[in-house]
Amino acid sequence: MPFSHFLKAWFKTEKKFGSRDRKVISDLCYSAFRLGKAGLSLSTEERILTGYYLTHQEPSDLLASLRPEWNEQVHLSQTEKLDRLNPPLDPSGIFPWLDQLSHGIEGPSYSLSFLTQPDLFLRIRPGHEKAVIEKLNTAKIPYTLIGSHTIQVQNGIKLEEVVEVNREVVVQDLSSQHCLDQDWGDWGISRIDLKNSILKINPENPKIPKLLVWDVCAASGGKSILLWDLIGPFDLTVSDSRSSILSNLSIRFSEAGIRGYKKFVADLTRPVSIEGNKKFDLMVVDAPCTGSGTWGRTPEQLVFFEQEKIGEYVQLQRQILTNSLPHLKPGGRLVYITCSVFKEENEGNVKWLEENFSLTCLGSGSIEGYTKRADSLYSAFFEIH
Repeated sequence: MPFSHFLKAWFKTEKKFGSRDRKVISDLCYSAFRLGKAGLSLSTEERILTGYYLTHQEPSDLLASLRPEWNEQVHLSQTEKLDRLNPPLDPSGIFPWLDQLSHGIEGPSYSLSFLTQPDLFLRIRPGHEKAVIEKLNTAKIPYTLIGSHTIQVQNGIKLEEVVEVNREVVVQDLSSQHCLDQDWGDWGISRIDLKNSILKINPENPKIPKLLVWDVCAASGGKSILLWDLIGPFDLTVSDSRSSILSNLSIRFSEAGIRGYKKFVADLTRPVSIEGNKKFDLMVVDAPCTGSGTWGRTPEQLVFFEQEKIGEYVQLQRQILTNSLPHLKPGGRLVYITCSVFKEENEGNVKWLEENFSLTCLGSGSIEGYTKRADSLYSAFFEIH
């Protein structure tokens, strides 16, 4: 259970806490969680205070009362504050699996990034750019515009009171926005090349059928909406192992204006049959994973994570890929995505796919969101022969 859900349920039973109390308690707990695996020998009080000191930049009554010397230094950088701790705290201990990181993830910086909460990102949907910017300006909401379609704001803003979520904007992390159209650098696969490579059709010619796309692990449908905005409309099929998630997806698709799609519940740890034995031009597998690239948002996951889980997720990912790939057309494309920073789930699976299937990897790499107050993802693009 995510800690935010636990805390919400706990506050319902502990009604003596007002809104300010709840905010402070939540802040203190998350401050401790952000230390990850570091400082586990500290007492609970010391762990909370140390985490609070490292994750805040403004003086507070709490530090003034309990650690006045820290309160005077709270404006310093995290590195400077770490140097002043006694005993010292090694930041590499926050995320102790630095030797297992994917290529491109800089270990010490990634470990240190857990002391900062990622921001909230919105993707403006095509045609709504002007209206969304005007609404944010009218509501006097501070934001940063990244490119022409990405908005960066602080967490906690009630966006649904300002913009139409899913119709005008999609709440989607910065890295997630680029997992299908990022510039792959040395591989030269840009958004335009990706689009042309996938489509292989003239969408203006009515004699040519629509692109057949299967979002294999669709969850709430964020990748499908992104792909729809990039290259749609197309013939879309979505699946997930959880019927409740697909119900939420249906609501979201309705708000986003996506209709006429097919959906089904699928446990892809076993072979599945698809109506009409349909084969797809493109499959997107946003695979279940450790989620380690998103732990900046849920640092309690970092605290309780055990290394053996990596292998369990790799096995699950390979089962899903094995049972979904028979439904990919010859010459079709596969996009494999994780929100993990572990190379075993990323480069390890890329190598495994090329060794065990008729797949050629056209481009792959980490999307290093931790340098931009965002999540970190991994994406790989394949062609099947």
